[in-house]
Amino acid sequence: MDPPVQSPGLYERTPGADMEFRGAVAMPREFCADAAQWDVGAAAKSIRAPIETVHGDADRTVPLDHARAFPGTLHVLPGVGHRFLEPGAMERVAALAADFFRRNLP
Repeated sequence: MDPPVQSPGLYERTPGADMEFRGAVAMPREFCADAAQWDVGAAAKSIRAPIETVHGDADRTVPLDHARAFPGTLHVLPGVGHRFLEPGAMERVAALAADFFRRNLP
Protein backbone atom coordinates (compact mmCIF):
# COMPACT_ATOMS: atom_id res chain seq x y z
CA MET A 1 0.00 0.00 0.00
CA ASP A 2 1.14 3.55 -0.61
CA PRO A 3 2.43 5.44 2.47
CA PRO A 4 -0.49 7.94 2.79
CA VAL A 5 -2.96 5.11 3.37
CA GLN A 6 -0.72 3.38 5.93
CA SER A 7 0.15 6.55 7.88
CA PRO A 8 -2.06 7.07 10.94
CA GLY A 9 -4.19 10.19 10.72
CA LEU A 10 -3.66 10.71 7.00
CA TYR A 11 -6.32 8.29 5.77
CA GLU A 12 -9.14 10.85 5.78
CA ARG A 13 -6.96 13.42 4.02
CA THR A 14 -5.90 11.18 1.14
CA PRO A 15 -8.01 11.84 -1.99
CA GLY A 16 -9.93 8.74 -3.01
CA ALA A 17 -8.69 6.58 -0.15
CA ASP A 18 -12.13 6.23 1.43
CA MET A 19 -13.62 4.99 -1.86
CA GLU A 20 -10.71 2.57 -2.36
CA PHE A 21 -11.23 1.21 1.14
CA ARG A 22 -14.98 0.79 0.65
CA GLY A 23 -14.42 -0.99 -2.65
CA ALA A 24 -11.84 -3.34 -1.16
CA VAL A 25 -14.06 -4.19 1.78
CA ALA A 26 -17.09 -4.77 -0.45
CA MET A 27 -15.19 -7.06 -2.85
CA PRO A 28 -16.32 -10.65 -2.28
CA ARG A 29 -13.70 -13.21 -1.32
CA GLU A 30 -14.86 -15.41 -4.19
CA PHE A 31 -13.97 -12.68 -6.68
CA CYS A 32 -10.48 -12.33 -5.22
CA ALA A 33 -9.92 -16.09 -5.26
CA ASP A 34 -11.14 -16.31 -8.86
CA ALA A 35 -9.03 -13.34 -9.99
CA ALA A 36 -5.86 -14.99 -8.65
CA GLN A 37 -6.32 -17.78 -11.21
CA TRP A 38 -6.24 -15.50 -14.27
CA ASP A 39 -3.06 -14.70 -16.17
CA VAL A 40 -3.75 -11.16 -17.30
CA GLY A 41 -0.39 -10.88 -19.07
CA ALA A 42 -1.11 -13.92 -21.24
CA ALA A 43 -4.60 -12.65 -22.04
CA ALA A 44 -3.22 -9.23 -23.01
CA LYS A 45 -0.91 -10.82 -25.58
CA SER A 46 -3.96 -11.83 -27.63
CA ILE A 47 -5.16 -8.22 -27.94
CA ARG A 48 -4.70 -6.91 -31.48
CA ALA A 49 -5.47 -3.25 -30.75
CA PRO A 50 -2.68 -0.79 -29.88
CA ILE A 51 -1.77 -0.94 -26.19
CA GLU A 52 0.05 1.64 -24.09
CA THR A 53 0.60 1.12 -20.39
CA VAL A 54 1.42 3.87 -17.90
CA HIS A 55 3.13 2.77 -14.67
CA GLY A 56 4.84 4.62 -11.86
CA ASP A 57 8.28 3.41 -10.86
CA ALA A 58 7.39 4.05 -7.19
CA ASP A 59 4.32 1.78 -7.35
CA ARG A 60 4.54 -0.61 -4.38
CA THR A 61 1.23 -2.32 -5.18
CA VAL A 62 1.91 -3.67 -8.69
CA PRO A 63 5.55 -4.43 -9.59
CA LEU A 64 6.94 -2.68 -12.66
CA ASP A 65 7.85 -6.09 -14.12
CA HIS A 66 4.12 -6.85 -14.38
CA ALA A 67 3.69 -3.83 -16.65
CA ARG A 68 6.75 -4.85 -18.67
CA ALA A 69 5.06 -8.20 -19.41
CA PHE A 70 2.33 -6.47 -21.42
CA PRO A 71 2.73 -6.01 -25.17
CA GLY A 72 2.88 -2.52 -26.63
CA THR A 73 4.46 0.65 -25.32
CA LEU A 74 5.26 1.16 -21.65
CA HIS A 75 5.52 4.67 -20.20
CA VAL A 76 7.26 4.68 -16.81
CA LEU A 77 6.66 7.77 -14.69
CA PRO A 78 9.56 8.44 -12.28
CA GLY A 79 8.62 8.86 -8.63
CA VAL A 80 4.95 8.03 -9.21
CA GLY A 81 3.03 5.53 -7.06
CA HIS A 82 0.09 3.24 -7.73
CA ARG A 83 -2.63 5.88 -7.52
CA PHE A 84 -0.85 8.67 -9.43
CA LEU A 85 -1.40 11.14 -6.56
CA GLU A 86 1.96 12.87 -6.97
CA PRO A 87 1.87 16.46 -8.27
CA GLY A 88 1.67 16.50 -12.06
CA ALA A 89 1.21 12.72 -12.42
CA MET A 90 -2.37 12.82 -13.71
CA GLU A 91 -1.48 15.63 -16.10
CA ARG A 92 1.25 13.41 -17.57
CA VAL A 93 -1.19 10.50 -17.87
CA ALA A 94 -3.75 12.76 -19.57
CA ALA A 95 -1.13 14.02 -22.04
CA LEU A 96 -0.04 10.45 -22.86
CA ALA A 97 -3.67 9.38 -23.32
CA ALA A 98 -4.44 12.37 -25.56
CA ASP A 99 -1.39 11.59 -27.69
CA PHE A 100 -2.38 7.91 -27.89
CA PHE A 101 -5.90 8.79 -29.06
CA ARG A 102 -4.60 11.32 -31.63
CA ARG A 103 -2.40 8.61 -33.13
CA ASN A 104 -4.90 5.76 -33.00
CA LEU A 105 -8.39 7.15 -33.58
CA PRO A 106 -9.66 8.15 -37.02
